[in-house]
Amino acid sequence: MNIRVATIIGARPQIIKSAILLKEFEKNKKIKNYLIHTGQHYDFNMSQIFQEELKILNIYKNLNINKGSSIENIGKTINSLYKTIYRLKIKFIIVFGDTDTTFSASVVARKLNIKLIHIESGLRSNDLSMPEEQNRILADQYSDYLITPTKIATHNLIRENINKNKIFQFGDIMFDTWKFFKIDNQFSNKVLTKYNLKKNNFLLLTIHRQSNTKTISQIKNIFKVLKKSKYKIIFPVHPRTRTLLKKNNIQIPESINIIRPIGYYEMKSFLINCNYVITDSGGIQKEAFFAKKNSFILRNNTEWEELSINNYSLPIKDNYKKLILKHKFNKKFSKNFYGNGSTSKKIINLILKNEYSL
Repeated sequence: MNIRVATIIGARPQIIKSAILLKEFEKNKKIKNYLIHTGQHYDFNMSQIFQEELKILNIYKNLNINKGSSIENIGKTINSLYKTIYRLKIKFIIVFGDTDTTFSASVVARKLNIKLIHIESGLRSNDLSMPEEQNRILADQYSDYLITPTKIATHNLIRENINKNKIFQFGDIMFDTWKFFKIDNQFSNKVLTKYNLKKNNFLLLTIHRQSNTKTISQIKNIFKVLKKSKYKIIFPVHPRTRTLLKKNNIQIPESINIIRPIGYYEMKSFLINCNYVITDSGGIQKEAFFAKKNSFILRNNTEWEELSINNYSLPIKDNYKKLILKHKFNKKFSKNFYGNGSTSKKIINLILKNEYSL
C-alpha cells in the first residue's frame, strides 16, 4: 500500500519550492501524493504561470479561498482542508515557509494527528508583528519533522527547546529548484531585449510585504530616493502593491519600469543580469545570492541572517538613502549556506524511513 502524503501550497514561493519535490514524488512508486492548492495566490501571474512553467499540473484540489481578509481566509482554509484531508487517510502533511496556507495546514495536521513536515523550518526575523513570523513559529511548534535550510535555522530551533531528534538540516529546497530549472543565454538575452535592458546596468525591485504596503508613505519615500538612481529599475508589481499605487494615484519616477508579475524564468533572468536587487521578499534576497547578486532589504530585519551577517545583503530599515549610496558588499560568492541541491531527495528518504513511525 502506498504512503499517502498531502502537499499543501497556496502562494507563489510555495509553488516554486514544491516543484522539485513533486518531481521526486512522481519518480517514487511507494508514495501517493495529493497536491492541494488553497488558492491564496489566485492571480494568473502569481500562481498559474508558475504551475505551467514548472510543470505543476496534477493538482488534486484547488480550494479557491482568497476573497476575504487574512483571518477570514485562514478560517475557511482550515475548514476546507480538514474536510478534504480527513477522508484521504493521509500519513504525512507537507507545508512550506510562512504563509497563511502554512499556518492553516499546520493546524489541520495537528487536529487530525497527521505527521507534519515543515520545509524551511527554523527561520526567524525576531519580529512578531510580521504575519510571516507568527505563521512560521506555529508551524515549527506543531511539526514532527522540521526541515531546516541552514545552520542558523537549526540553532534557532535548538534555542527554542525543539527536540533535536525532530530537526533535519537538509539544505534549502529553493536551491534544488534553482539548480534544476536552468535558463540559457539565448533566453536571457531575449528577456533583456524585451524590456530594453542591458546586462549589469539595471536594478531589480520588488515590494509586497504588509509593512511596506499598508501606507502610501513608505512607497512614496522609496520612490523619492530611487528617482535619483543612475540605473534603470525593473519593478514586477505584486497585486497588493499595484492596488495601492492605483488607489492613491502615486506618481512613478521615469527610471522605474513597472511591469506585471512575471514567471519563474523571467525573474531568474532579471536576477542573473541585474546590477543588484532591492526587495522586501525573503525568497528574492536568497535567489539573489544564488545568482551572485547583492541585495538591499526594505525591512528592519531578515530571516536569512547568514546573508546579512556575511554582508551579501543589507537591511536598511527606513534609511532609503542607502539605496543610492555605494555600499561595500561582499562580492565573493564562495560560501555555501544552502546545501548541495539534494534537499528534496532527502525529504523523500525521510518519509520512506518513517512510514511506520508512531
